[in-house]
Amino acid sequence: MNEYRYYLQPYRGPGSRHTCPQCQRPKKYIRYLDRTNGEALPYAYGKCERLNNCGYHLNPYQDGYAKAIWKNENGQDWRAVVPPPTAKQQANQSKRSTVIPFEIFESSLKNYHNNRFAQYLQRLFGTEMTESLLRQFHIGTSKFWPGATVFWLIEENRTIVGGQIVLFDDNGHTQKKNYPDGSQQRCNSWVHTALKKSYQQANQPLPEWLADYIERSPKFPCLFGLPQLKADKTKRPIAIVEAAKTAVIASGYLPEFVWMAVGSLSYLNAARLSPLKGREVVLFPDRGGYERWRQKATELGSLAHFEVSDLLERKNAAPGSDLADYLVQSTPNKERSLPPGHHIEQWVRYDGEVITNIINEHGYPASWDE
Repeated sequence: MNEYRYYLQPYRGPGSRHTCPQCQRPKKYIRYLDRTNGEALPYAYGKCERLNNCGYHLNPYQDGYAKAIWKNENGQDWRAVVPPPTAKQQANQSKRSTVIPFEIFESSLKNYHNNRFAQYLQRLFGTEMTESLLRQFHIGTSKFWPGATVFWLIEENRTIVGGQIVLFDDNGHTQKKNYPDGSQQRCNSWVHTALKKSYQQANQPLPEWLADYIERSPKFPCLFGLPQLKADKTKRPIAIVEAAKTAVIASGYLPEFVWMAVGSLSYLNAARLSPLKGREVVLFPDRGGYERWRQKATELGSLAHFEVSDLLERKNAAPGSDLADYLVQSTPNKERSLPPGHHIEQWVRYDGEVITNIINEHGYPASWDE
């Protein structure tokens, strides 16, 4: 009987099924094995069991891989027999190289008692709302620094394309390391950087997907908070800030908006904002950034209806401060109460209407009781 050298791995329990590189569903991906040694082919070669919903399948006999290996083993130039990739294959390869395996994401969704940002949220909002925000934004915990937080970057289709790691101090600001020469370094890194360092310290080669990711993937490849779009049935206006932690905190105070973060003003472009096409979008720049963000909004005007808040300028906030700083400082949390004679603060204008932050006698926005 003629047996193919490369074959799909037979089912041998849950451990024989993996995470699909396209749809990111765990335990749905069948890898190709090499019959000569029992080893798996590169991760891209496999088949998703979700034939209708995903349909991913890369066969080593169809793209020239099998022929190339045979040529290489027989001392011939294997590169000459590999056909140039089609446009679809190039698109798939590009997509695969910017995906982080689901297992890495999933393993971070715990240990919140050791997560400084989760602890800070709890002091602001209490346990129930903190747990809700952690789920809403898929926030993880990292061991890269003890107590560090992972802000996962996830596309609308739940594809995990990046992760920012930040260590916060007790006041919710990024921790800084001080060096003997007087210089400082912010404790801000990336999941792929942490993984690379881990493999290097263990003197292990990088997995193929990680090497591809480091080579190909841009930093902050999508808006932080994108998965909220599918869950938002009321089409609330989108609010965009710079930092992921600001989006999370602002969402706790002002659920009237769907809060997202862009990472940096340089990332505020049509490619990253394309999922928001046709939506109402309010930009909340940090203090001192209003004019630059207003210019960006003008450049992107054909994509969505943009408004730019000048709140921090009008309130003469501290230079470099962001919306989270303002909200935390000006809005009492649930453990506090307002003095008699509290009032409605008209703090931001959106599309000609005043969005109000109503503080009631309990010391927190009235919308929390709804």
